[in-house]
Amino acid sequence: MASIDELKRRIDLHQLADRLGLKQGKGGDKALYHSPHHPDKHPSLSIYQNHPKHGTGWKDHSGDDGGSCIDLVMFVLGCNVSDAMKYLHEAFGIPFDTPTNTAPAREKTKLDYIAERSLKEADKVIDYLADVRGIARPAIAAAVKAKTLGFNDYTSSTRKQGEVGYCGPAAAFIVRPLNGVEVSAVDMRFIDPSLNGDVKTQTQGEKDGIGWTADPKKLERARRVVLVESSINALSIDSCELPATAAYSIRGIGNAANIDFSFLAGKHVVICMDNDEPIVEGKPRAGHRPGPEAGWLIYERLTALNIAASIVDQSDWIKDLADGAKKKAELINDVNDYLKERGAEALAKALDQLDPWLIAGLPGDATARGKRRVYLPSHDFAQYWRYRTTADFTRYIAKMEHKEEADAPTPVYADLCGFRIASLSRVSVASASSTMTGDADQAPSVYFAASVQLPRHGAKLVRKVMLDDQLHNNTHWLKFGPIWKPAEFSRMVSILERTADLGARNAANFVGLAWRDGKLAVNEGPDCYFT
Repeated sequence: MASIDELKRRIDLHQLADRLGLKQGKGGDKALYHSPHHPDKHPSLSIYQNHPKHGTGWKDHSGDDGGSCIDLVMFVLGCNVSDAMKYLHEAFGIPFDTPTNTAPAREKTKLDYIAERSLKEADKVIDYLADVRGIARPAIAAAVKAKTLGFNDYTSSTRKQGEVGYCGPAAAFIVRPLNGVEVSAVDMRFIDPSLNGDVKTQTQGEKDGIGWTADPKKLERARRVVLVESSINALSIDSCELPATAAYSIRGIGNAANIDFSFLAGKHVVICMDNDEPIVEGKPRAGHRPGPEAGWLIYERLTALNIAASIVDQSDWIKDLADGAKKKAELINDVNDYLKERGAEALAKALDQLDPWLIAGLPGDATARGKRRVYLPSHDFAQYWRYRTTADFTRYIAKMEHKEEADAPTPVYADLCGFRIASLSRVSVASASSTMTGDADQAPSVYFAASVQLPRHGAKLVRKVMLDDQLHNNTHWLKFGPIWKPAEFSRMVSILERTADLGARNAANFVGLAWRDGKLAVNEGPDCYFT
């Protein structure tokens, strides 16, 4: 364990104050902090770093408290010296055991140098993000303070201006692992893409399997997380100043299948990918919409992790004449476009407009565009539009009421059940023989896994496995919660049977090392489907 003197030498008091949750007053990095133990109109706690008179330490001017980093932890948390030292080791990643041989310091990489250079000139990116992109200045300042945002003006000496690879002034988004400080990548968004051959972005470092957030600590504390495609979209979410909400950029739709989203467990996830138009006929994957389809994949992966997720309803993300739209309707493509067109307040409201349909991402009206997530035959689709969901509740349109003063009929809702079925997937469980020998399974057991969101379990989905003949037995469904309209509920389940292929998986009911899909794998408890 590091000594007290070593801790005093290594710990930055401003970083410690931030990690302890002390609120800093106005006036920049040297501003005073509010006392944690009593309400004070004016900040009363000073932090000194190499002060010519006071040295390094802190002082609460509303009392006689003050001292070193250890004293500050004891003052805020009310603990003893031993607990304070333990907290400092854990909070700053200082090993408890001193190594017997001193390992050489890690050499700085190219990415470290790019990040350092970008952070030194971070002030130069503020005007571009605020004036051109419409990002709120406090959101920019928070990212700069967290050392995740900077400015890079590198230009290539071997390329001419206007050629791909020339680069130029760019907003630099510094990517780090959520549980680490090393730089994994630096994403550049060029301010003038024409200088770089009209290529808007460039990445130095890793691309796959890691995302970006402006403030990792804010993400850790958040109860709701909004997933977006780009880092500028994430900053656009932060501009709304939504309570208990953080934004996380997956850095491109290719990462929808690569990022491990297990860190989102216990949080409610809102998926807001780009609102892309269908790919035009004659091109590869014509009719597909890359952004929404990436959102569907993320939804399925989160549901498999028992993480509650919703997709933002973008059906009305359409420019009107006031937004500069042409004669035909134009879509608002992404979060930052929405922020620039409508403002932060409107964007905050738009993020609360979640997909109300029974099958996430499958509209039951004329707003559907491009390829559909799942095919419903006409007799199912004719009833599908009646079912509407919220986060943990399901309603049913009993009838359409026609009123003389209304231009359109008004739906009359009836409560259907006190929960939401997030997914209903087919699970093929390997036989005991196949699990132990690795032989091809000729007769796997087929189950259906229902992942359900309940009010009493918050953002964690509850999963129940049913046999084929149990699927339409409402007695099993009643274990989740009340069902007020059994006949309509059974009709809903018959529609959800069409989604059994979404999130379908092969499993082995064995905890430990076993054969699965012809390969040896360590099977964990949550991967089993015992009835």
